[in-house]
Amino acid sequence: MTRLISIFACLLALTVQGADNTTIWQGKSAGLKIHWTEADITATKRGKILFSARALAREEFEADFLDEENVCEYQRELSLLSLVGSLASFKELEYTHCQGMSHPSVEISFTAIDLAHADKAVKLTDFFAESDILNALLNDPLIKKALAQTNLKTPTLQTLYDALEWIEIPFKNCGYRLPEDFLTQFAFHHLNRNQVAIRLSLPSYDCQSTNIQLGFYLPIGTAHRAAFKGALLGRAGFLMGRRISGGKRTSISFSTASASTLNAIN
Repeated sequence: MTRLISIFACLLALTVQGADNTTIWQGKSAGLKIHWTEADITATKRGKILFSARALAREEFEADFLDEENVCEYQRELSLLSLVGSLASFKELEYTHCQGMSHPSVEISFTAIDLAHADKAVKLTDFFAESDILNALLNDPLIKKALAQTNLKTPTLQTLYDALEWIEIPFKNCGYRLPEDFLTQFAFHHLNRNQVAIRLSLPSYDCQSTNIQLGFYLPIGTAHRAAFKGALLGRAGFLMGRRISGGKRTSISFSTASASTLNAIN
């Protein structure tokens, strides 16, 4: 369907909810000012906004749903899990329901973003050796059990994903999977000497709004030790183990109802 209204008109037509600016956490890290509220998570430098969770959610909502003929309700809830240097890790819950769907879609994931360069994907391999990540995964009990169902002979991170792409990883009556973007779904939990505890999120095949976290250690390279120390001490950022939010999170909601009405008029 050809879009008949301008981007500016689309933004005006969107129904936006959850604009509570109550501060959950704010601080500085890697020269950025981070402000986490119940309405948004932003990173600014010299007064310029480099990242906005609300703006990103709106952009993705428009791309996926603005031309949808049925009315769709979209909600995203975010929690900032860890902040090391300019690298932020989020837990995201995405809820989508469109008219005609038998059930709403609910997905939970982790997302890692470099707040100074938010347009670039961030992977574990950007900070740690592939061999260290691979060895940690191969020694995880759940991954070991899943790999027993395959014929994987020469493991690499890519062949590990290829082998497990369609393999169910069972845990407590739910089936989980290794997602294609698993190297981006991580957060930093705590430090143990010169190692950092990683939490890697796996979504469920059959239990909506559920995920599990694999836990393993990776060695911290010399170039990143100062940033991890700053997060550990709370001087610049924080680690997942601190639980700074008190259960609060950012909630962002959009609806196509108003936009659909304007499309019909045009």
